[in-house]
Amino acid sequence: MDVGHPLTMVDNMKRYFVSVLLILLFSIPANGTLVVLIPTEDGLVVAADSRTSLFGVFCDSQYKIIELKKPKHVAIAVTGDVAFIAPPEAHEQNICGYLNSAPRMLDFTYIVKNYLERKNVDFFKLSLEDLGSECVGEMDEGEKFL
Repeated sequence: MDVGHPLTMVDNMKRYFVSVLLILLFSIPANGTLVVLIPTEDGLVVAADSRTSLFGVFCDSQYKIIELKKPKHVAIAVTGDVAFIAPPEAHEQNICGYLNSAPRMLDFTYIVKNYLERKNVDFFKLSLEDLGSECVGEMDEGEKFL
């Protein structure tokens, strides 16, 4: 079995490590949320990560999948900046605990969940414009906190 010329393998390894180093030095990380939907014979499996961050502290307890009370068998997944909270006090030590208990000034997860549970229409006929108006209305309400 020919594994190639040893110097070629070393050169390739050097190029690889230089490439990785350049990426690390001249880039910034992009945050994201992983949501996986897997259809099965018995239904749909929905899974998502639970990581979020606040002030550079990573918290692994933020649920991103919300099951609706009605209509039945419906779940939503939330990603991005979904809630806006007041900053914690300077002496706050438990950032993740604060994130879980802080009052929401604006919470898009709550808005979308309530909107969908209130509507009694076919999901294929829902208006994103109507949902957007609902979010804007809540943002107007949220201004009272500012």
